[in-house]
Amino acid sequence: MEGQQYKYFAFISYKRGEVDGEVANWIHTKLEKYPYPIENVLEENRPNDNKFVRDIFIDVKNLHVSDTDFSDDIKDAIEKSRYLIVVCSKRAALSSYINDEVSYFLQTHNNDSSKILPVFLDTVEDGLPVAIRDVNMLSRHCPVYNTLTDAKDEVNLYCFYHIVSFLLKVDFNHIYDRYKSYAKRKQKVIRRLKHLFYGIIALMIIFMINFIISQHRLIDKQKELVELEKEIFPYSVVTGYVGNFALPVISYIKENEPEAHLYVHMPLDKDDIDDNHKKRFKEISANISRQLSLDSISPVHLKTSMPRGSNVHKMFSSKNESLNHKYIDFASTTSTFLSIAQKKQEKNVYKDVAIDDMIKEYTRIFIKQANELLQADSVYITFVTEFSEIK
Repeated sequence: MEGQQYKYFAFISYKRGEVDGEVANWIHTKLEKYPYPIENVLEENRPNDNKFVRDIFIDVKNLHVSDTDFSDDIKDAIEKSRYLIVVCSKRAALSSYINDEVSYFLQTHNNDSSKILPVFLDTVEDGLPVAIRDVNMLSRHCPVYNTLTDAKDEVNLYCFYHIVSFLLKVDFNHIYDRYKSYAKRKQKVIRRLKHLFYGIIALMIIFMINFIISQHRLIDKQKELVELEKEIFPYSVVTGYVGNFALPVISYIKENEPEAHLYVHMPLDKDDIDDNHKKRFKEISANISRQLSLDSISPVHLKTSMPRGSNVHKMFSSKNESLNHKYIDFASTTSTFLSIAQKKQEKNVYKDVAIDDMIKEYTRIFIKQANELLQADSVYITFVTEFSEIK
């Protein structure tokens, strides 16, 4: 049989089990997955497959259970194989079964030992089957597989490309140089992919850092806006209160009743604020009267610089005459604190902030800003949140 007439490109003969079987399977797998350089292989030397070195016969993969005697299947596969690859070891050399396979190959291939390739395991000594011991096999520089190293080790790849060179009748240096060139290209691609991977990772890290920084900046900006908003909202209320009420009343006190003092009751929570100002005044008045032992709290009209004057409340006590010179205002303008707080809570940035906390903060800012606007006149006015602060 010649050229394309062979069913199998090669038959692998080996000692079943142990290391020999592992190497035989390695050779089989590597050959059938090897994309050979078809342009460098003469047509008469090519396998049946136009891309890979196929088909390679190995009994554990190619034989199927049948009624035919096992040895007949082996003989049939040997007859239909162009080459014979013998995995040679001291164990294989003692196997009559392997010797029979080699003998039958010679018998069916015109006794042509040039089509037999011994692949030695670790050493070339005492590894040849009896059928080819008299043939000068060792002059071919036969491949040697090193079982003490990994199958991917360079020395074993060197062994594999010797097998390929023998089967395809292509110069070993060309086959090996092709592999080295491919390996270099592969390493180059791997390096590029690594660089690309590391570059992508670096960009992702930079992106994440920038994203985190931008988020922190956004949060800081939101905090700034929240703080600014907290400052601006009360300030608009404060300027109106100080200019239209506090300063005119203080001017009146300074000119007409220097010993008098103005107290302004400020809210701490939503319960301190009521849309019904009269109801709120009535409740607070009752509490103040009870706590300070007042006889009464009465509304009085002061003739201040305002066109219609200013309305405040004055305390009267028969038990503590010092309270008779105290005025009190309930700062009805602070009722806006509640409506603004309720509106803000509808926004995401304020959804976790309690309304009472917002009112308390507005009151703190209101008092601070009012005292800053009043400057020296602030000694005539005291903003209180508890009745006990009234002296």
